[in-house]
Amino acid sequence: MVRMGLIGAGTMGRSYARAFAQCRSAELIAICDLDLRKARSLGRRSGVRSLYADYNEMLRSEELDAVTVATPDFHHRKPAIACLRAGKHVLCEKPLATTLRDCAAIRDAVAKYGRKLMINFANRHKRQIYSIKQRLDAGELGKVENAFIQLREPLYKTRTLEWVEKTTPTFFLLSHCTDTVLYLLGGAPREVYARANYGVLSSQGLNTPDTVIAVLTLDNGATIAMDANWIMPKGFAPNIDFTLELIGQKGAIYSKLRSDDLMLYTNRPSNVDYEGGAVDPLGTTRGWWLDSVYYFVECLESDVEPAPGAEEGMQVTRVLLAIEESARKGKIVKL
Repeated sequence: MVRMGLIGAGTMGRSYARAFAQCRSAELIAICDLDLRKARSLGRRSGVRSLYADYNEMLRSEELDAVTVATPDFHHRKPAIACLRAGKHVLCEKPLATTLRDCAAIRDAVAKYGRKLMINFANRHKRQIYSIKQRLDAGELGKVENAFIQLREPLYKTRTLEWVEKTTPTFFLLSHCTDTVLYLLGGAPREVYARANYGVLSSQGLNTPDTVIAVLTLDNGATIAMDANWIMPKGFAPNIDFTLELIGQKGAIYSKLRSDDLMLYTNRPSNVDYEGGAVDPLGTTRGWWLDSVYYFVECLESDVEPAPGAEEGMQVTRVLLAIEESARKGKIVKL
Protein backbone atom coordinates (compact mmCIF):
# COMPACT_ATOMS: atom_id res chain seq x y z
CA MET A 1 0.00 0.00 0.00
CA VAL A 2 1.45 3.34 -1.11
CA ARG A 3 1.07 5.98 1.60
CA MET A 4 0.25 9.29 -0.10
CA GLY A 5 0.38 12.89 1.03
CA LEU A 6 -1.35 15.78 -0.77
CA ILE A 7 -0.21 19.39 -1.05
CA GLY A 8 -2.99 21.65 -2.27
CA ALA A 9 -6.67 21.28 -1.41
CA GLY A 10 -8.14 23.25 -4.30
CA THR A 11 -9.95 21.95 -7.37
CA MET A 12 -7.25 19.50 -8.43
CA GLY A 13 -6.48 18.54 -4.84
CA ARG A 14 -10.09 17.48 -4.41
CA SER A 15 -9.83 15.38 -7.57
CA TYR A 16 -6.71 13.63 -6.30
CA ALA A 17 -8.33 12.97 -2.94
CA ARG A 18 -11.28 11.29 -4.68
CA ALA A 19 -8.89 9.24 -6.79
CA PHE A 20 -6.92 7.95 -3.82
CA ALA A 21 -10.12 7.26 -1.86
CA GLN A 22 -11.02 4.48 -4.31
CA CYS A 23 -7.50 3.31 -5.20
CA ARG A 24 -6.92 -0.22 -3.90
CA SER A 25 -3.13 0.24 -3.86
CA ALA A 26 -2.83 3.66 -2.23
CA GLU A 27 -4.05 5.45 0.86
CA LEU A 28 -4.24 9.21 1.38
CA ILE A 29 -2.64 9.80 4.78
CA ALA A 30 -2.28 13.58 5.06
CA ILE A 31 -3.47 16.79 3.39
CA CYS A 32 -1.72 20.15 3.41
CA ASP A 33 -2.91 23.57 2.27
CA LEU A 34 -1.77 27.07 3.22
CA ASP A 35 -5.43 27.70 4.02
CA LEU A 36 -6.00 25.17 6.79
CA ARG A 37 -9.75 25.61 6.40
CA LYS A 38 -9.52 24.08 2.92
CA ALA A 39 -7.45 21.19 4.24
CA ARG A 40 -9.98 20.57 7.01
CA SER A 41 -12.89 20.69 4.59
CA LEU A 42 -11.25 18.22 2.21
CA GLY A 43 -10.16 16.08 5.14
CA ARG A 44 -13.75 15.76 6.35
CA ARG A 45 -14.97 14.74 2.91
CA SER A 46 -12.18 12.23 2.32
CA GLY A 47 -11.82 10.82 5.82
CA VAL A 48 -8.26 12.11 6.32
CA ARG A 49 -7.42 13.31 9.83
CA SER A 50 -3.80 14.46 9.45
CA LEU A 51 -4.11 18.04 8.24
CA TYR A 52 -1.40 20.67 7.86
CA ALA A 53 -0.82 24.27 6.76
CA ASP A 54 2.94 23.68 6.37
CA TYR A 55 4.13 20.91 4.05
CA ASN A 56 7.53 20.77 5.76
CA GLU A 57 5.77 19.89 9.00
CA MET A 58 3.74 17.25 7.15
CA LEU A 59 6.92 15.74 5.70
CA ARG A 60 8.57 15.62 9.13
CA SER A 61 5.56 14.19 10.93
CA GLU A 62 4.11 11.61 8.53
CA GLU A 63 5.45 8.33 7.18
CA LEU A 64 4.74 8.88 3.49
CA ASP A 65 5.94 7.07 0.38
CA ALA A 66 4.90 9.75 -2.10
CA VAL A 67 3.25 13.17 -2.30
CA THR A 68 1.00 14.77 -4.89
CA VAL A 69 1.81 18.43 -5.57
CA ALA A 70 -1.50 20.02 -6.63
CA THR A 71 -0.59 23.67 -6.10
CA PRO A 72 -1.00 26.34 -8.84
CA ASP A 73 1.34 26.00 -11.83
CA PHE A 74 3.80 28.64 -10.62
CA HIS A 75 4.12 27.15 -7.11
CA HIS A 76 5.48 23.68 -7.91
CA ARG A 77 9.21 24.15 -7.33
CA LYS A 78 9.48 24.53 -3.56
CA PRO A 79 7.02 21.81 -2.48
CA ALA A 80 8.28 19.36 -5.12
CA ILE A 81 11.92 19.79 -4.08
CA ALA A 82 11.00 19.62 -0.38
CA CYS A 83 9.28 16.28 -0.98
CA LEU A 84 12.18 14.89 -2.99
CA ARG A 85 14.66 16.03 -0.33
CA ALA A 86 12.56 14.26 2.29
CA GLY A 87 12.86 11.02 0.30
CA LYS A 88 9.33 11.03 -1.15
CA HIS A 89 8.32 10.28 -4.72
CA VAL A 90 6.31 13.05 -6.38
CA LEU A 91 3.23 13.17 -8.59
CA CYS A 92 3.21 16.76 -9.86
CA GLU A 93 0.22 18.44 -11.45
CA LYS A 94 0.96 19.73 -14.95
CA PRO A 95 2.97 21.61 -16.10
CA LEU A 96 6.22 20.86 -14.27
CA ALA A 97 6.82 24.58 -13.70
CA THR A 98 6.42 27.92 -15.47
CA THR A 99 10.13 28.85 -15.73
CA LEU A 100 13.09 26.88 -17.02
CA ARG A 101 14.99 27.72 -13.85
CA ASP A 102 12.30 26.06 -11.73
CA CYS A 103 12.14 23.07 -14.07
CA ALA A 104 15.90 22.61 -13.90
CA ALA A 105 15.87 22.84 -10.10
CA ILE A 106 13.22 20.13 -9.85
CA ARG A 107 14.99 17.95 -12.43
CA ASP A 108 18.28 18.25 -10.54
CA ALA A 109 16.56 17.38 -7.25
CA VAL A 110 15.14 14.19 -8.81
CA ALA A 111 18.68 13.12 -9.72
CA LYS A 112 20.23 14.25 -6.45
CA TYR A 113 17.78 12.52 -4.13
CA GLY A 114 17.12 9.45 -6.29
CA ARG A 115 13.33 9.63 -6.17
CA LYS A 116 10.71 9.21 -8.89
CA LEU A 117 8.73 12.16 -10.29
CA MET A 118 5.87 12.17 -12.77
CA ILE A 119 4.05 15.14 -14.27
CA ASN A 120 0.38 14.31 -14.59
CA PHE A 121 -0.22 14.97 -18.28
CA ALA A 122 -3.15 12.62 -18.00
CA ASN A 123 -4.28 12.83 -21.63
CA ARG A 124 -1.56 10.30 -22.42
CA HIS A 125 -3.85 7.73 -20.81
CA LYS A 126 -6.86 8.26 -23.03
CA ARG A 127 -7.79 5.13 -24.95
CA GLN A 128 -7.56 7.04 -28.21
CA ILE A 129 -3.98 8.09 -27.45
CA TYR A 130 -3.00 4.50 -26.65
CA SER A 131 -4.33 3.42 -30.05
CA ILE A 132 -2.86 6.36 -31.98
CA LYS A 133 0.58 5.84 -30.42
CA GLN A 134 0.57 2.16 -31.36
CA ARG A 135 -0.39 2.95 -34.95
CA LEU A 136 2.23 5.67 -35.28
CA ASP A 137 4.93 3.41 -33.87
CA ALA A 138 3.88 0.69 -36.32
CA GLY A 139 4.32 3.16 -39.21
CA GLU A 140 0.73 3.03 -40.41
CA LEU A 141 0.69 6.78 -41.21
CA GLY A 142 4.23 6.94 -42.51
CA LYS A 143 6.08 10.17 -41.81
CA VAL A 144 3.73 12.69 -40.20
CA GLU A 145 4.01 15.98 -42.03
CA ASN A 146 1.51 18.13 -40.20
CA ALA A 147 -0.88 18.02 -37.28
CA PHE A 148 -3.64 20.07 -35.72
CA ILE A 149 -4.61 19.98 -32.06
CA GLN A 150 -7.26 22.12 -30.41
CA LEU A 151 -8.47 22.47 -26.83
CA ARG A 152 -11.49 24.63 -26.06
CA GLU A 153 -13.27 25.17 -22.75
CA PRO A 154 -16.27 27.30 -21.66
CA LEU A 155 -15.89 30.72 -20.11
CA TYR A 156 -17.75 29.82 -16.91
CA LYS A 157 -15.12 27.18 -16.13
CA THR A 158 -12.32 29.68 -16.73
CA ARG A 159 -13.95 32.13 -14.32
CA THR A 160 -13.90 29.53 -11.52
CA LEU A 161 -10.09 29.48 -11.57
CA GLU A 162 -9.01 31.61 -8.59
CA TRP A 163 -5.61 32.43 -10.11
CA VAL A 164 -6.82 32.95 -13.69
CA GLU A 165 -4.87 36.23 -14.06
CA LYS A 166 -1.66 34.42 -13.12
CA THR A 167 -1.90 32.00 -16.03
CA THR A 168 -2.82 31.97 -19.72
CA PRO A 169 -4.36 29.56 -22.21
CA THR A 170 -0.76 28.67 -23.08
CA PHE A 171 0.10 27.16 -19.71
CA PHE A 172 -3.42 26.05 -18.76
CA LEU A 173 -4.47 24.47 -22.07
CA LEU A 174 -1.62 24.35 -24.59
CA SER A 175 0.47 22.49 -22.03
CA HIS A 176 -1.84 19.50 -22.66
CA CYS A 177 -1.62 19.97 -26.43
CA THR A 178 2.16 20.32 -26.43
CA ASP A 179 2.79 17.22 -24.33
CA THR A 180 0.34 15.19 -26.40
CA VAL A 181 1.92 15.95 -29.77
CA LEU A 182 5.50 15.65 -28.52
CA TYR A 183 4.65 12.28 -26.96
CA LEU A 184 3.00 11.03 -30.14
CA LEU A 185 5.36 12.45 -32.76
CA GLY A 186 8.71 12.56 -30.99
CA GLY A 187 11.35 14.90 -32.37
CA ALA A 188 12.76 18.05 -30.84
CA PRO A 189 10.97 21.43 -31.04
CA ARG A 190 12.76 23.86 -33.33
CA GLU A 191 10.68 27.03 -33.65
CA VAL A 192 7.35 28.57 -32.69
CA TYR A 193 5.15 31.35 -34.00
CA ALA A 194 2.13 32.38 -31.92
CA ARG A 195 -0.65 34.94 -31.63
CA ALA A 196 -2.80 35.80 -28.60
CA ASN A 197 -6.18 37.54 -28.73
CA TYR A 198 -7.73 39.64 -25.96
CA GLY A 199 -11.27 40.93 -25.52
CA VAL A 200 -13.80 38.93 -23.49
CA LEU A 201 -11.75 38.36 -20.34
CA SER A 202 -10.11 41.79 -20.44
CA SER A 203 -13.56 43.39 -20.69
CA GLN A 204 -14.36 41.62 -17.41
CA GLY A 205 -11.26 43.04 -15.73
CA LEU A 206 -9.09 39.93 -16.17
CA ASN A 207 -5.69 40.53 -17.73
CA THR A 208 -5.19 37.30 -19.64
CA PRO A 209 -5.77 36.24 -23.28
CA ASP A 210 -8.98 34.74 -24.59
CA THR A 211 -7.23 32.55 -27.14
CA VAL A 212 -3.72 31.54 -28.16
CA ILE A 213 -2.83 30.00 -31.51
CA ALA A 214 0.66 28.62 -32.16
CA VAL A 215 2.52 26.90 -34.99
CA LEU A 216 5.27 24.56 -33.78
CA THR A 217 7.86 22.90 -36.02
CA LEU A 218 9.89 19.83 -35.03
CA ASP A 219 13.28 18.66 -36.25
CA ASN A 220 11.67 15.56 -37.78
CA GLY A 221 9.84 17.76 -40.29
CA ALA A 222 6.40 17.85 -38.64
CA THR A 223 4.50 21.13 -38.39
CA ILE A 224 1.83 21.40 -35.69
CA ALA A 225 -0.93 23.99 -35.41
CA MET A 226 -2.19 24.35 -31.84
CA ASP A 227 -5.29 26.29 -30.80
CA ALA A 228 -6.36 27.06 -27.20
CA ASN A 229 -9.60 28.84 -26.34
CA TRP A 230 -11.21 29.19 -22.90
CA ILE A 231 -14.06 31.61 -23.63
CA MET A 232 -16.60 29.28 -25.24
CA PRO A 233 -20.23 30.14 -24.37
CA LYS A 234 -22.12 28.55 -21.49
CA GLY A 235 -24.26 26.54 -23.89
CA PHE A 236 -21.22 24.97 -25.59
CA ALA A 237 -22.48 21.37 -25.79
CA PRO A 238 -19.15 19.48 -25.69
CA ASN A 239 -18.12 21.41 -22.54
CA ILE A 240 -14.48 20.50 -23.29
CA ASP A 241 -13.52 20.05 -26.94
CA PHE A 242 -10.17 18.35 -27.54
CA THR A 243 -9.51 17.62 -31.22
CA LEU A 244 -6.49 16.02 -32.87
CA GLU A 245 -5.66 15.53 -36.56
CA LEU A 246 -2.50 13.88 -37.86
CA ILE A 247 -1.65 13.87 -41.57
CA GLY A 248 1.06 11.47 -42.69
CA GLN A 249 2.51 10.43 -46.02
CA LYS A 250 0.62 7.12 -45.92
CA GLY A 251 -2.52 7.97 -43.94
CA ALA A 252 -4.34 10.27 -41.55
CA ILE A 253 -6.00 10.13 -38.14
CA TYR A 254 -8.83 12.29 -36.84
CA SER A 255 -9.89 12.07 -33.21
CA LYS A 256 -11.90 14.19 -30.79
CA LEU A 257 -9.98 12.65 -27.87
CA ARG A 258 -13.17 12.31 -25.90
CA SER A 259 -16.01 9.86 -25.64
CA ASP A 260 -18.77 11.85 -27.28
CA ASP A 261 -20.46 9.10 -29.23
CA LEU A 262 -23.06 8.85 -26.45
CA MET A 263 -25.46 11.73 -26.97
CA LEU A 264 -27.91 12.91 -24.32
CA TYR A 265 -30.96 14.99 -25.25
CA THR A 266 -32.97 16.52 -22.42
CA ASN A 267 -33.81 20.20 -22.09
CA ARG A 268 -30.57 21.07 -23.88
CA PRO A 269 -28.09 19.12 -26.06
CA SER A 270 -25.01 17.70 -24.40
CA ASN A 271 -22.31 15.11 -24.90
CA VAL A 272 -21.86 12.54 -22.14
CA ASP A 273 -18.17 12.25 -21.32
CA TYR A 274 -18.37 8.81 -19.75
CA GLU A 275 -14.63 8.22 -20.28
CA GLY A 276 -14.00 10.86 -17.63
CA GLY A 277 -16.22 9.36 -14.97
CA ALA A 278 -18.19 6.19 -15.59
CA VAL A 279 -19.01 3.98 -12.60
CA ASP A 280 -18.42 0.23 -13.00
CA PRO A 281 -20.60 -2.49 -11.37
CA LEU A 282 -18.40 -2.46 -8.25
CA GLY A 283 -18.99 1.24 -7.76
CA THR A 284 -15.52 2.31 -8.88
CA THR A 285 -15.23 5.36 -11.14
CA ARG A 286 -13.15 4.72 -14.25
CA GLY A 287 -11.62 7.14 -16.73
CA TRP A 288 -8.43 8.41 -18.34
CA TRP A 289 -7.51 10.95 -15.64
CA LEU A 290 -7.95 8.38 -12.89
CA ASP A 291 -5.95 5.88 -14.95
CA SER A 292 -3.07 8.35 -14.99
CA VAL A 293 -3.09 8.65 -11.19
CA TYR A 294 -3.25 4.87 -10.78
CA TYR A 295 -0.44 4.43 -13.31
CA PHE A 296 1.81 6.49 -11.02
CA VAL A 297 0.93 4.29 -8.04
CA GLU A 298 1.51 1.12 -10.07
CA CYS A 299 4.92 2.39 -11.19
CA LEU A 300 5.92 2.92 -7.55
CA GLU A 301 4.75 -0.57 -6.64
CA SER A 302 6.68 -2.10 -9.54
CA ASP A 303 9.74 0.17 -9.16
CA VAL A 304 9.30 1.46 -12.72
CA GLU A 305 10.11 5.03 -13.78
CA PRO A 306 6.80 6.76 -14.54
CA ALA A 307 6.48 9.04 -17.55
CA PRO A 308 6.54 11.86 -18.31
CA GLY A 309 9.41 12.75 -16.03
CA ALA A 310 11.26 15.98 -15.35
CA GLU A 311 13.16 16.11 -18.66
CA GLU A 312 9.98 15.80 -20.72
CA GLY A 313 8.25 18.29 -18.45
CA MET A 314 11.07 20.76 -18.97
CA GLN A 315 10.81 20.35 -22.74
CA VAL A 316 7.09 21.17 -22.63
CA THR A 317 7.73 24.29 -20.53
CA ARG A 318 10.45 25.38 -22.97
CA VAL A 319 7.87 25.28 -25.78
CA LEU A 320 5.23 27.10 -23.70
CA LEU A 321 7.65 29.91 -22.84
CA ALA A 322 8.55 30.24 -26.53
CA ILE A 323 4.85 30.49 -27.39
CA GLU A 324 4.39 33.26 -24.81
CA GLU A 325 7.45 35.11 -26.13
CA SER A 326 6.34 34.80 -29.75
CA ALA A 327 2.82 36.05 -28.96
CA ARG A 328 4.30 38.96 -27.02
CA LYS A 329 6.88 39.97 -29.67
CA GLY A 330 4.95 38.96 -32.79
CA LYS A 331 7.81 37.01 -34.33
CA ILE A 332 9.18 33.49 -34.71
CA VAL A 333 11.07 32.19 -31.69
CA LYS A 334 13.82 29.61 -32.14
CA LEU A 335 14.19 26.85 -29.55
